[in-house]
Amino acid sequence: MVMTLMSNPKGSVATIIVAADGSGDTTDIQTGINLLPATGGVVYVKEGTYDIDATITIPNSNISIVGAGHSTIVQTSDDIDVISASSESNLVIENFYIYGAGAGNAANNGINFNEVTDSIIRGVWVENTGADGINIVNSSTYINIISCFCIGSLGSGIHVDESQQLIISDTVLYINTLHGIEMDGSSSNTISTCSIYRSTRHGIYVHDDSNSNIISDCKVLENDYLNAATYDGIIIDANSDANIIEGNFSNNNDRYEVNVNNANCSDNQIIGNNFNGTDRVGAINDVGTNTEVAHNKTEGTEGGGPPPSPSCFLAGTKISMDDLNYKNIEDVKVGDVVVSYDIKKKVRMRKKVTGVRYYKPEIMEAEFYIIINKKLKAVPNQLIFANGNWKKANELKLGYILHGLTNDEEIISIKRIYKKVPTYDLQVEDTFSYYAEGVLVHNMPACP
Repeated sequence: MVMTLMSNPKGSVATIIVAADGSGDTTDIQTGINLLPATGGVVYVKEGTYDIDATITIPNSNISIVGAGHSTIVQTSDDIDVISASSESNLVIENFYIYGAGAGNAANNGINFNEVTDSIIRGVWVENTGADGINIVNSSTYINIISCFCIGSLGSGIHVDESQQLIISDTVLYINTLHGIEMDGSSSNTISTCSIYRSTRHGIYVHDDSNSNIISDCKVLENDYLNAATYDGIIIDANSDANIIEGNFSNNNDRYEVNVNNANCSDNQIIGNNFNGTDRVGAINDVGTNTEVAHNKTEGTEGGGPPPSPSCFLAGTKISMDDLNYKNIEDVKVGDVVVSYDIKKKVRMRKKVTGVRYYKPEIMEAEFYIIINKKLKAVPNQLIFANGNWKKANELKLGYILHGLTNDEEIISIKRIYKKVPTYDLQVEDTFSYYAEGVLVHNMPACP
């Protein structure tokens, strides 16, 4: 066995070579780490494929694990963290390709740092994890995540929970099932020059007392990728204050490009961003307190101004209830259970109504409402599931196929009625959809 000791002001430091082909000190990454002295050292992992059935655990501080880039493949089919460290500092994880266990493995994070400080994750590809690509939790501080790729995680690409002073830069987050980046109860972090594409939910989700974070110079594109009109490019929510959103390019995020979603969010700034696209509800939604909105550029047909007029239906619209009966929409109450539909799982479900809202005629922005197939009466921006996607009522065309409760149906008539009328809307838990006149529709925007 070859082991090299180098002088270091903190003590002896070892260098270990791990090689799948047998040309190093060991063929196993964990064994290589365990060969290091308690003072730390460097483990170089040569190109090759390393299958693991137990988490690679970093037991001490001052340890660097360095691969050969995308050709150093660490993969698992088990429900485990791939690489994990707890209560250590001065760690480096660099130049790896991590391939996770995928669906059904909710404990399968690519990299899991728990109360880790002063460390670097650089040049790491993380793909197909059952949980988060990179998970930073429990008062971890001063972590730099640089030039990484987090792709196709079943959780978020990067999840930060109750941690501070992180810098996430030059990193790509792509087609992650939850969010691109989630900041949960985490403050004083910086996200810059990242690209966040096609998350199923939010691109960047800042919530639950996440304060004084900076999000700058990022590309935030086509999040809420299933077009649910429920998730945003960047959202500030749940008592999160003094965050700065500046200089970002945000395009076609399906609900809002930026959403300050709660009146308990105060003193946030939305400055100098470029909002583009047409496949969205609006550019900015601000219901926060003392939000500074300035010098943003908005392009796209919806105009990017205030939230659009409510999406909703006329009185008398029949809503499918879970007991196979119907209620007129104006008679539905909070706590009632309706028939809903999960468009991802393609199954019908029973879901509770969590909000109801009535709008006076003068609230209608358009001068008309629309009648579809002589029965469904909706305002123009109401989302209706047609041809396998959510479409606004005024975008529907003859021949489109509506998703029906019992059978799909073709649109054979569309009529505009030029009159402002009272309207009603529902908020449904989880799936945010229900059946009106036997047709699948979306609740939008959310009722309070």
